[in-house]
Amino acid sequence: MLKKISVLIVFFSLITGLTIFGVHSFSNKQVILSASWTDQQKNIHEAVKNADLVLIGKVTGTNTFKLHQAVFTDYKTNVLNVSKKNKDFQENDFSVQLTGGDFEGVSYRIEEQPLLSENKTYLFLLKKVWPNDPNSNVWAPIGGYQGIIEISGDQSKYKGLKFNKSNALEDDLVNKDILKEIGPDINAN
Repeated sequence: MLKKISVLIVFFSLITGLTIFGVHSFSNKQVILSASWTDQQKNIHEAVKNADLVLIGKVTGTNTFKLHQAVFTDYKTNVLNVSKKNKDFQENDFSVQLTGGDFEGVSYRIEEQPLLSENKTYLFLLKKVWPNDPNSNVWAPIGGYQGIIEISGDQSKYKGLKFNKSNALEDDLVNKDILKEIGPDINAN
C-alpha cells in the first residue's frame, strides 16, 4: 500500500513538474491564420493599377493591438518616395497595417506573410483600410503580402529584394530598378 502511494506521489509530482515546465518553456505560442485575400494580383503591372497608393517607405516603429478577435500591427513608416498618390493620403503620421503580430506572448501570422522589420525599406502597394473615414491614414497592402516588396538602394535607384518566397510579384522586381519598372504603369493611370 505504501509503495502504491509513493508511486502516485512520484507520478503526480512528475506531471506537476512537466506542466510547470511546459507553461514556461512553451509560452511563446504561434497561431497561423489562412486568408483568402492573399495572392490576388497576377503581376506587378496589375498590382500597381489596382493600388490606390504606391510608395517607398522605411519602417520606423510598430504598434500591435487586438481588434475584436483579430491581431493587427501598424507599421509607422517614413515615406521616402510617393509614386502614385491618393487624395486621402497624408504623409505625416502614416502607417501600414498588417493582420498579425506578436501580442501578449502569442505570435499571430498570416500564412506566407512575414512581418516587416524596423529600419528596412519597402515598396508598398496599398488600399485605405477605412475608405469612408477621411481622417484615417491607415493603409493595407493589396493582395495581402503581395503589396509589400523589400527593396534596397536609394532614390537614385531602388532595387527589389527577395523578401517573401510566396510573393510572385517580387519576381517581377528582384534586382531591377523599381521606379523604372513601375513608372509606365503609374503614368498610364
